[in-house]
Amino acid sequence: MAGMVASVAAVAAVAGMNGSPLSPVLLEGAGPYPPFSGLAGGLGLDTFSRNWAAATAVVVMLAAIGAFLFVLREAWQRNLGVRLVLWISIAFVVVSSALPVLLSRDVYSYTIYGRIASVHHANPYVAVPNDFRSDPVFPVVGPEWRDTRAVYGPAFTMLSAGITRLVPSIAADTWAFKVVGGLAAIGLLVLIARVAGRLWPGRSAFAVAVVGCNPVFLFHAVGGGHNDVLVGLSVAGALAVLTGEASSGGPSRAGGAGERSVGPGVTRELVAAGLLTLGALVKAPAAIALVLLVAWAVWRRPRGRRLRILAAHALVVGGLVVAFAAPFFQMDDPTLGLSTLASHVGWLSPTRLFRVALGDATRGLFGAEAAAAVQTVVRVAFAATFLVVFVALARRTIRAASGGSHGPAGAQEQAATWGWALLLFALLSPVLLPWYAVWVLPLAWLLPGAPLAGLVFLSAALAASQPLAEAADYPGFFGAILLIGRYVLAPMLFLVLVWLLVDLVRRLRAGDPLAGGLPPVSPRADERQHVAGHPDGRGHRAGARTSEPQAEPVGEHSGED
Repeated sequence: MAGMVASVAAVAAVAGMNGSPLSPVLLEGAGPYPPFSGLAGGLGLDTFSRNWAAATAVVVMLAAIGAFLFVLREAWQRNLGVRLVLWISIAFVVVSSALPVLLSRDVYSYTIYGRIASVHHANPYVAVPNDFRSDPVFPVVGPEWRDTRAVYGPAFTMLSAGITRLVPSIAADTWAFKVVGGLAAIGLLVLIARVAGRLWPGRSAFAVAVVGCNPVFLFHAVGGGHNDVLVGLSVAGALAVLTGEASSGGPSRAGGAGERSVGPGVTRELVAAGLLTLGALVKAPAAIALVLLVAWAVWRRPRGRRLRILAAHALVVGGLVVAFAAPFFQMDDPTLGLSTLASHVGWLSPTRLFRVALGDATRGLFGAEAAAAVQTVVRVAFAATFLVVFVALARRTIRAASGGSHGPAGAQEQAATWGWALLLFALLSPVLLPWYAVWVLPLAWLLPGAPLAGLVFLSAALAASQPLAEAADYPGFFGAILLIGRYVLAPMLFLVLVWLLVDLVRRLRAGDPLAGGLPPVSPRADERQHVAGHPDGRGHRAGARTSEPQAEPVGEHSGED
């Protein structure tokens, strides 16, 4: 951990420089402050030229990636204790929260969308920042977002409006978003340590390290004040709720005696669904996990109860959606920003790699119209691929739920399915930004070899793809970064995507578990366990000791390590 501590200190020192290359343009009063400014001054970093400062920033970010990978290796080999990793990770979060805004201007978009609602009394899903050029935060909003309506969920827009209404200055607004992100990050780490320590003690230190020592999480998500940390917290909270009672094998108060030792009861499932709904109301991808959860919760019940369970989930989800969306709903953009977001394209995504390559080749041969048609086909093909993957995962979820996968392993398998779906969605989507990895990181420790390695590589690649904040200030460095990203990292991410798709197809066909550390379970064996007339549908008496593999500590018999 010493190397990770040193790398975080180095990043903090570079972020403490006046005009740090790690920070976008800062509002007056937004830092940097002591002790970070004093550390930068003491090391003489303020005397560096612009190019030397940028080179130093790139080096310290790459060093942080290397230290992160080394810590993961040590945690995987169980050379680190979970308490040590947790407390040091929390300290890293505190440092990242106290630094000036890092590597992105998105926090200024949060602020102006909130001010559009709270100060200008307009609807941020109809009005755009360009409509309020006199607003003091407008000059620092990213140029590409000044003519864009809000693209975040209504729950986060409501939070943004509340912050900008209550906090007295726009500089303080940015710090408020960072404080919210930091608190959410600490909560996320504590939940992961708690759940992993209960379900898989041997991997608990790794579970915390893959999040809390991850440069994407610390410097991009927390350091940038991104709302993706709130999405990660909702996923971690749903996981904790869903597996809390399943791991203990205790009775389900909500489900009654007929659901003893078969997983969480209705109340826990509804709470988990509510948390994922809140996450989706911050950013839509959390809805992917929500749909899979509801399908699992419905189909694991007897046929006669499924409609009631579905209605209960619909009531919780629909109630939250209506409560947060109603103040902003209008017919000008009834999707509340989703249609706008779908039109964006990121420079590092595999989708863009093929759109540009095939589009340029077609343009040279057949003209611009043919190139545009090919690019549309590529975009549709990637979207269709995710749709096929999602349907396959949903079918697997339904079969597992209706076939008796209800115990601790069933809940963990369900959560790992979320991880597969979210990871593949990030790789198949047209926009791939560093902080998107935070959606999946709370579930990383549950994933088997291929998706876990793919997620670690994705984290390292995304952290390396954006080591500087402002492209216009460092054109030479950004030119080199763009070349490496487009012609090295993007092709490698596509290869990772193909690898994951092949591994997923193999697992689905063979009936192998989607969670790491779980033994394969034959569907026929599940069917033989059912006994007609027994209330929980299992071949053992309620309260009797079970011989199912789920009763063992997860991972103790696994060859995954």
